[in-house]
Amino acid sequence: MFLSHKLGFAEIWDEKVSNRQRFLTPLAAGIFIGLFFIVSDILLSLIHGLGRLPHPPFPTSLVASLAAGIGEELIFRLFFISFWLWLISYVILKKKAQQPVFWIVTTFSALTFAFGHLPSAMFIYHWTSFGDIPPMFLVEIILLNGVLSYFAAYYFRQYGFLAAVGVHFWTDIVWHVAWGTMG
Repeated sequence: MFLSHKLGFAEIWDEKVSNRQRFLTPLAAGIFIGLFFIVSDILLSLIHGLGRLPHPPFPTSLVASLAAGIGEELIFRLFFISFWLWLISYVILKKKAQQPVFWIVTTFSALTFAFGHLPSAMFIYHWTSFGDIPPMFLVEIILLNGVLSYFAAYYFRQYGFLAAVGVHFWTDIVWHVAWGTMG
């Protein structure tokens, strides 16, 4: 939090950020991203032939959505982006190039976030090595997690940590809770 504030990101209850920006806009974005996930999964599952991605059962999906929304945003946005942006842009580049460095760091955060989801997929599908993962399945994992990462990073920078958590949480509610119970 210290580094994100030092970088000029909004504080948790920043007066410059309205409740609409902090809560409602991330809700709308999360619903949109969740719907994008559903359509993408339906289409890409036809290509990779593994079927739709699995979801935790309800009510576990609800708890997982909350835990992921908070925990993964702490790791991949609040810590990862704040630390690397501060180190590269502020320390190494002497407060220069914050905008391009932000998007480069966001890209690495998104890739790390996506690849962090592969061990559970490998376990579910009984794959023993990275080479066992079908390329189109890998594309799906990177696409879905990458889209969420970019939106969460943008909202984190614009409206603060709670907005990033909201985007992630509502995406997971649509994706894992609503869609997961239908499949």
